[in-house]
Amino acid sequence: MRINRNKNISSFSALLMLMLISLSSIAQQVSNPIIPGYFADPTVVKQNGTYFIYATIDPWGGDELAVFETKDFVNFTRHHLNWPTKKACTSPTSNSSMVWAPSVVRGKDKKFYMYVSVGSEVWAGVSDQPLGPWKNLKKDNTPLIAAKDYPAVHNIDADCFIDDNGDAFLY
Repeated sequence: MRINRNKNISSFSALLMLMLISLSSIAQQVSNPIIPGYFADPTVVKQNGTYFIYATIDPWGGDELAVFETKDFVNFTRHHLNWPTKKACTSPTSNSSMVWAPSVVRGKDKKFYMYVSVGSEVWAGVSDQPLGPWKNLKKDNTPLIAAKDYPAVHNIDADCFIDDNGDAFLY
């Protein structure tokens, strides 16, 4: 009985080490093939032949989002947005959470709408131009979907879709 237990512990330890070694090699291989650096959760919007790529700046979000402008997907210019930022998107329930997972669409009214995650909340912004200036969609500067509204749900990574009829869906 004791021999089987020791054998199981040894097998488990060996398996765990192999998993850790595999994860380490995977982490070293991760890179962005288009834009140098770590940029996750991208969303792309096109306006007048120019593409705007919005992205999370590191694995857990950051104080702001990254936005890149390109016409050819070879040459990129990074811009800084006035909104959303961690400072601008803070509520009593967002605590020390970062900003991540942007979704940007152009509405029927030709305005740009951005939905981002901050903690377990979804914030919404609006702008006339893809680079801003952006402002909170809600006049009282609160999240569109607050954590307190759905406490049993982790409200993250919202995405917006506008169908051919112009109807918008947030999911």
